[in-house]
Amino acid sequence: MSCRTSDMMGILAAGTNGTDNPSNDYLWIFVWSIALVAMVALLYLAIIRLRRWMSGPEDLTPEGFTLSDLRKLHDKGQLTDQEYERAKSQLVQQSQAAINRMAATDKKNPPREGL
Repeated sequence: MSCRTSDMMGILAAGTNGTDNPSNDYLWIFVWSIALVAMVALLYLAIIRLRRWMSGPEDLTPEGFTLSDLRKLHDKGQLTDQEYERAKSQLVQQSQAAINRMAATDKKNPPREGL
């Protein structure tokens, strides 16, 4: 079985399916373009999900004193009852404000299903 060069050139010029119909070539270009766009979109979604997973939940530990630190200072006598109550109420207010900010952020950016 021998193939002539002119036969091979005719097959290559006609395309991979061996026909001379250029609309088939455009169809294949369109199909592969859609497939490429779909793969890029899936890769983008995978990267977004990975970034969310890697970032993890935010740390709710307040900067500065914690309630147990205030209790220890009060037990040691370094804070009076009035100072302890004032500091405790400020700490509770700050914690509540942080929770409210996080709740407002969650309402603005609800988690998407299926990701």
